[in-house]
Amino acid sequence: MYRILCVFFLMCVSSTAAAKELNDNLKRYVESWQMIDSAQRLIILESLVTDPFYYDDPTTQQVTINSAKRLNQWIDDFHAQMRFENIWPISAQLISQIDSRTTERGSVFRFNWRISSHGTTLIEGTDFGKANKEAKLIEVNGFFGLPIPIKPVSDH
Repeated sequence: MYRILCVFFLMCVSSTAAAKELNDNLKRYVESWQMIDSAQRLIILESLVTDPFYYDDPTTQQVTINSAKRLNQWIDDFHAQMRFENIWPISAQLISQIDSRTTERGSVFRFNWRISSHGTTLIEGTDFGKANKEAKLIEVNGFFGLPIPIKPVSDH
């Protein structure tokens, strides 16, 4: 019985440490969206994501983002668009706690975010994805807008 309790305790401690590391990585991921220095951002992204890494949101329908390098270019393009539209500087922020579930295979997660400029919200959304056992992000999928309530399926 003692051995079972010890194993259970170690699994809980390990799971808690993995969840904290995942939370830290996701916070750095969100912060990377506001980083101006592309070279520094790439170094951070490469430390946070797996290879390959997949990113998808409503604007990427015709684009494949499957690496830290490609995501970094996507963020550069986003910054250029914001500057072109005179919406600069931007701020990327978490607006919810990170909800994650960690197992021996890795984690799934979701969180809400906001991008703003000069105190005005430009867009909000929800991201969800997967991370490996080392808390590196495997994929991030985004939705724009606040989450909508999911209606129960009717019995018709």
